[in-house]
Amino acid sequence: MESSRNVLITGGSGLLASLWANTRKDKDNLLFSIHSKPIHNNKFSGVHLNLRNPNEISKFLDENNIEILVNTIGYTNVDKAKEFEEKASIANIKIPTNLAIACSQSQVKLIHISTDHLYGHSNKFYTENDMVELLNIYAKTKYIGENSILESNRQSLICRTNFFGNGFASKPSFSDRIISSLKQNMPIELFQDVFFTPVIGSKLADYAHRLIEIDCFGVYNISSDNAVSKYQFGLFIANEFSFDSKLIKKGFINSRKDLAVRPTAMALSNRKASQSLGHTLGTVFEHIRLLKCN
Repeated sequence: MESSRNVLITGGSGLLASLWANTRKDKDNLLFSIHSKPIHNNKFSGVHLNLRNPNEISKFLDENNIEILVNTIGYTNVDKAKEFEEKASIANIKIPTNLAIACSQSQVKLIHISTDHLYGHSNKFYTENDMVELLNIYAKTKYIGENSILESNRQSLICRTNFFGNGFASKPSFSDRIISSLKQNMPIELFQDVFFTPVIGSKLADYAHRLIEIDCFGVYNISSDNAVSKYQFGLFIANEFSFDSKLIKKGFINSRKDLAVRPTAMALSNRKASQSLGHTLGTVFEHIRLLKCN
């Protein structure tokens, strides 16, 4: 059994912070760091913390007896990252590095959320030790951020993942966008040639906490047991929620010249995490079924 912890979640107004809070609210004492937008759930309040100064972060951690820091901050707009590379670098490299330094100073455990965009087009399940292939600025900054965190604090837990869940109007997840279209009886085009291993946000939060409680550090893939295409993911949702699956249309990423270059193979092997946790992490379909419970 996990004991209750004092947890600080940075990026408190974002989608993942909301999913994390809904999952851990009855298990931990949660605090949230926010920037300009308020927290979606009015049961929680946020604090403004200078994340550009590791010493100020460390002071806050000490004063509030923080035991675990969960960093959900990230510049995730793949298409705009090239245009706004400085913003992407601050969110994906500079701030995570400062958090890692502060956690090292205060002896606080750090969970950092990374990405599955680090590879290319090979049809395989990528392990934590596979060579990366950085196709865009988003992937580049996220990977540099990972390395900078571990250089500053070797005891950090880096979670490579792709998540979905029940978000809110201003921060919808991938599954939200699909469900919204299907509810309105509107067709939605999803890529048949992009494969991934997504997990529901609630399981991502629980698996990450369990890993760090048993002192797992370094890079871990938190992913589903099987890979599906974005198109198959949409079909699973349509069938599970009894929507018209004919509204899910096949698309191909290679035909979208308006988009930044993206990997088509983002399947992550979760063997390392499964072995550490002592069980499988669940199939994509099992995670989709949990949408009704979250």
